[in-house]
Amino acid sequence: MGISIHQAKAIVKLFNKSNISGRIFSAGRQTIQISRDRAIEVTAAKTCSDNLNIDEDTRAAKVQTDEKGERFISDRSFFSLIHDEPLESFDVTDYEGASILLDLNYPIASEHHNVAGFILDGSTLDNVFNPAQALLNMVSMLDEGGVLYSLNVASLHYQPYSVVLPAMIYDFFVYNEFEEFEVYLYVYREWYDTGKRSKNVFAIDPEELLRTYSYDDKLRHGFVPILKTNHASDVIGISFYAKKNASNIENKYVFPVQAQYRNDEHRKLYRDNLQKVSKSSLDLHQSTDAQFIKSPIGYRFIEPK
Repeated sequence: MGISIHQAKAIVKLFNKSNISGRIFSAGRQTIQISRDRAIEVTAAKTCSDNLNIDEDTRAAKVQTDEKGERFISDRSFFSLIHDEPLESFDVTDYEGASILLDLNYPIASEHHNVAGFILDGSTLDNVFNPAQALLNMVSMLDEGGVLYSLNVASLHYQPYSVVLPAMIYDFFVYNEFEEFEVYLYVYREWYDTGKRSKNVFAIDPEELLRTYSYDDKLRHGFVPILKTNHASDVIGISFYAKKNASNIENKYVFPVQAQYRNDEHRKLYRDNLQKVSKSSLDLHQSTDAQFIKSPIGYRFIEPK
């Protein structure tokens, strides 16, 4: 996948705020869509661009450049600016030079469990046949305190193999007692009269979810709505980060039940765990323009900065 400058800034912010340590991985090689000089600017690194490598491996980087015609920095060089450990990568084949061959459609071997301080999923969940198992695998790879940062398509654009929806992601982390995680939806809209491209970003708000459904404990408690748009050309993306805590170090995860089918036991479990979710927000993504689409129930709009 291509990592835009806005997503590169989010990665830098995540590293600065999350005290990431140990081995770091990407799911597949990533095309970092910024030049070497721009990467130094984004990361505030004290180095010379001549010390950094151009991306010679990913298919997109061989045919794309930035707006000035400069070639992109390699993913490994980019991460060397923000972390001491080298970036490793895993993929189903070695067509772009992955470090480790893993098929995330199937459970991975235990030797790969609890090894990662950070994993970047740049459009893996939407490009596999079995996204739920892929998510389980990447979370299992995290060591205690490790962070998964994921970027995927949530609409029928760019030929996804599967579409990842926010309820599935959010409910998995609530059910399994993750306390520090956030799920974002962002909508890109092209304004054909001006040619401008705008972005609205929303974050699922645990307090809003609790408040919205507190009036009736049996009314689809914890239901996470789908963002709706009347513009077929609107591109919807989903992003999330999650930090693994000690309670999940044995990688024994439970599968969530969709909200409308939960019994009393599951509703209580969901409500109790939702109350433990951190209310603080990193706001890794910001809107670029004023709100042009209504906030779904349970979400908050992230203003432009």
